[in-house]
Amino acid sequence: MLLSAFVAALSLTVPFVAADKAKPTDIDTVVGAPVCASPAVKLNSHDCNVALLSLGGGIAGKIQFLRVAGTRTTGTSGSCQLVATAVDGGTSISISKGRLEAAFRVLKGKCGVATGSVVAKGGSKGGNLKIEVVATGKPAGNKNSKPPTPAVTVPAATVPASSAGAKRPTFKNIDISRIGGDGAAAIAAAKKVCPDNQSASQAEANRVVAEKAETSFFNAQLDKVKGNKASTDAIQCQKLRNKVLKQHCEVVRDTQKGRTASAAEHAQKRQKNADLVTQLCPKVNPALFVAP
Repeated sequence: MLLSAFVAALSLTVPFVAADKAKPTDIDTVVGAPVCASPAVKLNSHDCNVALLSLGGGIAGKIQFLRVAGTRTTGTSGSCQLVATAVDGGTSISISKGRLEAAFRVLKGKCGVATGSVVAKGGSKGGNLKIEVVATGKPAGNKNSKPPTPAVTVPAATVPASSAGAKRPTFKNIDISRIGGDGAAAIAAAKKVCPDNQSASQAEANRVVAEKAETSFFNAQLDKVKGNKASTDAIQCQKLRNKVLKQHCEVVRDTQKGRTASAAEHAQKRQKNADLVTQLCPKVNPALFVAP
């Protein structure tokens, strides 16, 4: 509750440059002209500002860069959703908050606070970044508008004795379920959580937390949305990415312990789930993702 109140207050008090009028130099940050989708569909300015700050898990305050290992990320608040996608050959999202805000001002200068898109020059590694404003269908000015907190928590997992000495992670520190991209992107994100040179005890500690999230959260959420295909697919995508993480940490753990046969088995399972991520996740609506 305290964390939710803090985040809500942050969304109201943090200065937000993108809400200002476009500056003459802003046009240099975009490729081509903005595209206005439905100018008649007016959105709430505050909602869109908060949605922008929510991209990549949150870029409010002192955070100066939006960096996402995958090619797509979303931020949603009230009536407004922002979707950032690496385009023109981009392999991951990497853009300063200043350039992101400048490109957003250009879009708002052309389309107003409405649906549309603009391409930020050099906003992704090896390419550009498409920024889209989408209507969620929720009431404008939703009093509950706030950026989704990056602090994703699950019930505390008990780290086994074999992991003694390892840093006890929380799910917010290792969660890759809401990143963008395909199975390869999921594996790349998992390798950042459990790098190849990580100790066996730390890899096991990370695995325990990922498994706890799967059994205590994702499975329960899937039960809640039975019969709703769109929501089921979105949450299943998250669960698959989390499985990739869990199994990669098992690969690292077993490799460090010299269990080559077991590591190979887990690597096969990891790839199988990564392939399923590639098949399913590009088709789902990220706005339907869930967080504990």
